[in-house]
Amino acid sequence: MMREKIGELFRHPLLRDYRLLLGLWLLIALLAALTKLHANNNFLIFRGVFWHMWQELPLYAEYPAEYADVCLYGPLFSLVVAPFAVVPVWMGMVMWCVALSLMLYQSVRHSLLTDRQQVFVLWFCAHELLTALFMQQFNVAIAAIILLSFFLIEKERDCWAAFFIVVGTMVKLYGIVGLAFFFFSRHKGRFVLSLIGWSLILFALPMLISSPEYVIGQYQEWFAALTSKNDLNQSSIAQNISLLGMVRRISGCMAYSDLWLIVPGLVLFALPYLRLKQYRHMAFRQTLLASVLMFCVLLSTGSESSGYIIALVGVAVWYTAAPWQRSRWDVALMVFAFVLTSLSPSDLFPAYLRKEWVQPYALKALPVAIIWLKLCWEMMTKDYGSRELGELGELRELREPRELRALQSLRALFDRTFITFLLVGVVNTLFGTAIMFILYNAFGCSYWVSSFCDYFFGSILSYFLNKHFTFKFQGSTWQSILRFALNIVVCYLIAYSAALPLTRYALESMHFSKTIVENIAMLVGTVLFMVINYLGQKFYAFKQSS
Repeated sequence: MMREKIGELFRHPLLRDYRLLLGLWLLIALLAALTKLHANNNFLIFRGVFWHMWQELPLYAEYPAEYADVCLYGPLFSLVVAPFAVVPVWMGMVMWCVALSLMLYQSVRHSLLTDRQQVFVLWFCAHELLTALFMQQFNVAIAAIILLSFFLIEKERDCWAAFFIVVGTMVKLYGIVGLAFFFFSRHKGRFVLSLIGWSLILFALPMLISSPEYVIGQYQEWFAALTSKNDLNQSSIAQNISLLGMVRRISGCMAYSDLWLIVPGLVLFALPYLRLKQYRHMAFRQTLLASVLMFCVLLSTGSESSGYIIALVGVAVWYTAAPWQRSRWDVALMVFAFVLTSLSPSDLFPAYLRKEWVQPYALKALPVAIIWLKLCWEMMTKDYGSRELGELGELRELREPRELRALQSLRALFDRTFITFLLVGVVNTLFGTAIMFILYNAFGCSYWVSSFCDYFFGSILSYFLNKHFTFKFQGSTWQSILRFALNIVVCYLIAYSAALPLTRYALESMHFSKTIVENIAMLVGTVLFMVINYLGQKFYAFKQSS
């Protein structure tokens, strides 16, 4: 009933009128600019980038007489912001907010999304647009850049897609995620050459208003500033509003490396690329676009509240791209995302919940994280060809049969059970880690007893979940227990015995310390263990009899 009512609401002629939507987005931009005319620190930072570049002053130093905080945008940003910096501050502020709003609006309107999808995206993201514009953030443009890079590749305009990817990368790094659409390009050689060409041109372009030595030095300072800022983000309540930050704040543990979450996240993100036959379906490709939009926010320590305009565009694309009817749970997730992710920074959300729960624990990321995990599951298990979206043109066939043949065997090994295996691993890890911390902190058990119980009880849960859910094994219980235990031991010995010498060999010329090498080796061992443990359970421990 709720789905039908929502559908009828968005089919109303007034709500589908693009003149109304354009007026709304322009009104939001003007409201944000005029409301924050005297609280425009971010715009003053942006404006300062141009003038400091013009005067060849350090871009990444502090200027307390001009603004608080420091600039973290690349030297190319000086030319992007130039038209808004040479006019009076109030006028530049209004122009800036209007330009950002129009850029994202036009990227949606000129996409290959259907009318139904466009209307839904523009309405669903309107409030989050206001949040981003209140902070005058460039994240609005980043969302537009990612959309443009995807749909320009779809339109076979690879040169311009490469342009936007390079601009996004040289301004705020986020644009680099546009490279995720490389496999959808039908002109890969042209695309790569365009990337190289635009990189050279845009790298040198700021030299038009300064000197080559100064610009090269500022690029070096930029990378140093980003590295320093990444360390500060770990403890900042206004930054790291991401899956990484949420897990770190809820657990209260600051000692572990974010790679323990980033590496599994990259694996989940990359797995759908193995489903080559689904590439031909626009719905599948749009869903991967949605994954990119959410992924770059969820797995970044630099994510802030205003950055969720990027993620929520992805959420809206995910919901509308599916060629099947969305379930009640999907509708509930959308409501959850709108309330907790979009409304929580505003006065429409209870202040007590925002200050005591949402902000301290980065819960703004929670709905998007759940939706992204569901998206990954759907991309590994669903058929996106069951019903093509009506206004998206003809189906595109890939022209790389050798790529299809080369990866066909991988698909046989890493089928949909692999994603179930990974999700079971996440549940199992959380379960074991919770036991370890409870025993160590609440019951005073020793380090070795606590960590042993983590692996012991985690392995028991892993056995039952993989037996009954991942591989649906029906054979002998005792035989499978013995094989499971033997497989764990053998895989552990192989993975971690191979990881250390391989890592030492790979990093031999980099002269890292022993501690760094061994930490990297443990990560390599974890990945190796995951892969061979999956194969061992699939073809040995839980192998189905013929």
